[in-house]
Amino acid sequence: MEVCVVSSTHWDREWRFSFQQTRAMLVELMDNLLDILDAYPEFKYYHLDAQTVVLEDYLAIRPEKRETLEKFIKEGRIIVGPWYTLPELHSVGGEPIVRNLLLGHKIAKEFGKVMKVGYTPTGHGQIAQLPQVYGGFGINTILFYRGADRTILKKEFIWEAPDGSRATTYIFTPEYGRMSLFHCVASNYYKSRQFYDRELSWSMGEGAFRLDDDRTWKDLYYQSHPYEGRDKASLEQDIKKLIEVEMKDSVMDTFLIIDGVDSTEPQPLLIKLLEDMNKVASKHGVSFYHTTLEDFARKLLEVQARYEVYRGEMRTSAKYGVQVNLLGAGISSRIYLKQMNDNAERKLINWAEPFSVFSWTMGGDYPSRMLELAWKYLLWNQAHDSISGCSQDIVHADMEYYFRQIEEISDTILTKALFNITSNISGKAFTKDAVLLTVYNPLPYVRSETVKTYIDLPEGVLNYPIRIIGPGGEEVPLQVDSEPFAHRVLIHRPKDVPCIYKMTRLPVQFYASQVPPMGYKVFAVESCNTKVSTDEECDRGFCLENEYLSVTANAEDGTFNIRNLKTGRMYTNLNMFEDGGEVGDPWTRKVPKSDRIVRKPAGYPRISMTKGEITSSITVELFLEVPCCADADRRSEDTVELAIKTTASLAKGSPWVSFKTIVNNSVMDHRLRVLFPTGLDVEYSYAEAPFHIVKREIKARDTSGWFEQGYTTFPQRGFTAVTDGKDGLAILNKGLPEYEVIDDKDKTIAITLLRCYKMLIPKLKTVDKTQHGSQCLGEHVFEYAVLPFEGNSLLGIYEHSLAYRLPMKVAQNSAVQDGTLPLQQGLLEVSRPLILYAVKKAEQRDSIVLRLFNPSDRTVNG
Repeated sequence: MEVCVVSSTHWDREWRFSFQQTRAMLVELMDNLLDILDAYPEFKYYHLDAQTVVLEDYLAIRPEKRETLEKFIKEGRIIVGPWYTLPELHSVGGEPIVRNLLLGHKIAKEFGKVMKVGYTPTGHGQIAQLPQVYGGFGINTILFYRGADRTILKKEFIWEAPDGSRATTYIFTPEYGRMSLFHCVASNYYKSRQFYDRELSWSMGEGAFRLDDDRTWKDLYYQSHPYEGRDKASLEQDIKKLIEVEMKDSVMDTFLIIDGVDSTEPQPLLIKLLEDMNKVASKHGVSFYHTTLEDFARKLLEVQARYEVYRGEMRTSAKYGVQVNLLGAGISSRIYLKQMNDNAERKLINWAEPFSVFSWTMGGDYPSRMLELAWKYLLWNQAHDSISGCSQDIVHADMEYYFRQIEEISDTILTKALFNITSNISGKAFTKDAVLLTVYNPLPYVRSETVKTYIDLPEGVLNYPIRIIGPGGEEVPLQVDSEPFAHRVLIHRPKDVPCIYKMTRLPVQFYASQVPPMGYKVFAVESCNTKVSTDEECDRGFCLENEYLSVTANAEDGTFNIRNLKTGRMYTNLNMFEDGGEVGDPWTRKVPKSDRIVRKPAGYPRISMTKGEITSSITVELFLEVPCCADADRRSEDTVELAIKTTASLAKGSPWVSFKTIVNNSVMDHRLRVLFPTGLDVEYSYAEAPFHIVKREIKARDTSGWFEQGYTTFPQRGFTAVTDGKDGLAILNKGLPEYEVIDDKDKTIAITLLRCYKMLIPKLKTVDKTQHGSQCLGEHVFEYAVLPFEGNSLLGIYEHSLAYRLPMKVAQNSAVQDGTLPLQQGLLEVSRPLILYAVKKAEQRDSIVLRLFNPSDRTVNG
């Protein structure tokens, strides 16, 4: 038996340390790697953890090393790609996963060669569509270790995606994960100690050093002379155990072992280790040789006829072994980061990029370099330890900066694109001083819905009251949200000093009907003598109603009842808040031994209502009296008031009720969720995942006795829904990634808003008293919506989710007399039920790329 030995590191770009601290370590690793490859030709290969961002990070400090790097990559001795960064697949959207691979391939090819193996060396579970995504890049083998259901899977199997795409897959052992050589053999050989024997003696004389100041980590020592040797005492025993464990659930006649663990540098002693291992193993007919993941992938494919087929996502907790824990609670760590990520994705993917394409077709510049910069910032933030929220506070503070940069870049690009498009619209039907409102639709379907904007009435041109007129001369429903006020605005004039318009500003809502797909529609603002509908506050009869729904607030506890007027189905006690103890960590949800769940508000909530011609809303303000903190045994007896303010809004023509909840979090060690009892007799939930609507069983799997208990919470993207075939309820959301359907009589949908815990020092497992960001103190804003529906089709839910998350935008403009475009125009239409994931300019040619997803189970022509 010939066993493949692969040299690699697992490089967390930022986690235990800040990015800059980690990069300093990366520079040392790369410097040493280049020296080793030059000095030891028998040290044949080294993998850079399937990433290419490390090349950029290194060359930013060592630009003079590029030629040497290219040489070794072209020779196949340094292996890079296929990824740019290593993303957390369940916490990001589908398009960023594709772009991550696209950018990883681009950079790897620039240096010489891209590795065509789907290696995801970490990640808390794998999405169901990963075989199809990899297949689009010509990758037909996948290697991973977290999330596989080892009660039914062998180490090797055929993984089939929902579309039928297949990839030959290999999962690492639960005992060792991806670090089998270091875990079982190399630690004893190099260090004369077991893998988990981490306590060292000061008297070993290894040159310890620690700088004590406010900037560096006070609990970290460096060593100038760490011990390394060639201890062969347990080598034969260790090799025997290694083979026994690795072959236990294998279908192949061999296996893969990797030399290297988190953040470790290349080890030149590996060559001596392999020589010594082969001397021992040869008498048993086994040999170990230094090779690449691509070589092992070829061996994996040679015997694929033996493998069984498995279909579905990989998100099962670990029955055996600490090294393959799912660690599935990372989706609810620092949810504010997930919200910022969701916002950044929407701005970049659904607005800036597609409308830049449309502007480019009209003669505008395509801002490819700015878009690439925004994409790099996004992919940096989507690396698994970053977006999972499990790193040091400084890491996540840096992430907030990059999310702001993505937003700034996207907004700037979008403004220029829409400015160019609007400048091409003919204004011949209007006078030159006409005030126009152009409504833009980012979805490839016709839309009719309420839009909100501020209208500026130029002094001497328009007076209040006003009306809004559509392209056909029809007056549209209008609601003024507050009284007009005097306002002065700046004018950007590139060849002049900034100038000023004197305006009267008016916050309004109006109903924009039949806005063309991924296009625009122009409305005109006129003065009139008719009184305009305005908001009015009332303090009784807390009921909202439109053509689809009626909504009432319950005075006792501040929850809501929603009736589907089409079916008559009533959903009661919605939007109840639940607060429980949390004593886990970024990856694991744990409750105190004696927990205290709080659902009932302290006293009666304060309820108010605002009624409008187009949109009406009910606001509920309440307090939960909750324990101020918790430890492993119990929640504190001391309590504080957790202030929660929710506004539920119902607009004309909307099939959903929008909720905006503001929480001023002054509580530590707790989890806050919002609950929606469905009252439906259902067995499954359905949730949006990247390129997939995933169906999950509600009844929890029995994992008693497992090393890691099973999870009842799951990841979601834009929505979660349940249906009994006749009636259904969906919860739409903006950046809230975790849900559970509680297996109670009401099949309650629970959406996690906050999960706050003490931060542990990685590897030491002690509380880090200098880190407080994981407690998520301060004000948080959450947005979600309740959508009752009829029947069991989820395709309409998907479209409603997109419409909720991507409201149309409004720009005010004057009439351009020499434009050629009509007053309403669709720029791109896609046939239902297809979902448009991306519109972008091709990388290497002047053409447009569309990425579509078919969520149905039938073939669709688009």
